[in-house]
Amino acid sequence: MGSEKARSEGIINPVLLEVKRQLHGQISVFSGEEFNVQPEFDLTGYVDFLISRSPEQLYIRLVA
Repeated sequence: MGSEKARSEGIINPVLLEVKRQLHGQISVFSGEEFNVQPEFDLTGYVDFLISRSPEQLYIRLVA
């Protein structure tokens, strides 16, 4: 666990897994995924963590 990302995963992941358990799996948790919301406003990059209301954890899709 030498990198900052690995340390954050080790701290946050148990909390997020417990949230998912308490919500009966009705959320998805993504970590380190590219998430380009509005490139024209420079809202692009990689998220540390992202929680979705969808239980399907296949890919991130923006819905307008």
